[in-house]
Amino acid sequence: MSGKDETTEKHNEKTKCSDCEEQKDELMALESIFCDRSDQLHYSIKEEGAHSSIDGCVCVNLPKLEKAVIVRSTDAKGSKEIKINYVSPLTLTFDLPHDYPSSSAPRFSIYAAWITQDEREQLSLSLRDCWREYQGMPILFTWTQTLEDEAMRMLNAKSVIDLDAIHLDDSSNSEVGVQQDSGERLRVMSEYEENASQVDFEKGWYDCEVCFDSKSGKESVKFMPCGHIFCLGCVSSYYRQRLKDLTTRRLECLREGCESAATQAQLKLALAKEEYERYESLLLAGTLDLMSDVVICPRIACGAHVLLDAEQLNGTSLTPNLGQMFCVQLYVLYNLQEDLSWFGRLRIRCSST
Repeated sequence: MSGKDETTEKHNEKTKCSDCEEQKDELMALESIFCDRSDQLHYSIKEEGAHSSIDGCVCVNLPKLEKAVIVRSTDAKGSKEIKINYVSPLTLTFDLPHDYPSSSAPRFSIYAAWITQDEREQLSLSLRDCWREYQGMPILFTWTQTLEDEAMRMLNAKSVIDLDAIHLDDSSNSEVGVQQDSGERLRVMSEYEENASQVDFEKGWYDCEVCFDSKSGKESVKFMPCGHIFCLGCVSSYYRQRLKDLTTRRLECLREGCESAATQAQLKLALAKEEYERYESLLLAGTLDLMSDVVICPRIACGAHVLLDAEQLNGTSLTPNLGQMFCVQLYVLYNLQEDLSWFGRLRIRCSST
């Protein structure tokens, strides 16, 4: 090997080592930046002989939109539409070549539940332009900032997001690694909107409409869509009193005349586990009592709700808890009397007529 070749090889080895160190330093810096959100950055390092291979993904969270957008989707049950102020994150998947950042750019892909194929291509072009400007330097964090800026520019120009069209777009594109139907996309975006709105709400302070005390968002409950706010203590006290009164109607906003229902998350926050389970049981029983094709087994030891078909409405039904038959006509006639000693005789009479 000539002296020139040996010098070149040593230079290449030095560059490779430098690239490897810069990659690891960059990931450590990203970990420090995203330390408060451990779910934003994921990566793995695979040792391959004298070299290492690094791949991973970064979730790019976006700030609140300047104005709410409408998100539409269609499934087997029909069309659905929600209005959101926060969109679910962009995901930047990356694979770092051995000669990054000295020579090559990271290989990457972009995914979000709400972007069209054209928008994905625009974002990809922005990242490539960014690399050309900063080639030779660690680029991942700069890319996340570029994605946030460009995505917000796109979103703030929108009034409607059509998830059906986006799903068809992605289904025909083999480069899209994540495939979700429009209904699943809508669910993801709806959940993210709810969680992000709650995080934003918890940062503020609010006056309770019942006790008038000022409480932090973490100690308050905001009902939707009415927007009425009460402290958690007042909500808990009111709901517990309703349960003591054996009220089976759904638990709602505390403002008189307001019918905004409490969400499952709000109920679990305001009630203990046993209280929540009791409320669910009372609500179910109240709903079943209003159904003409549902009756309660008259045996005191059972009390199970039984769903009847058309034939059973005029005959007998099997109780699932006991595996025994009872006469529906006599149940309706005697309507759960305490003393059921007559039950066997009347059942025989009914079946013999």
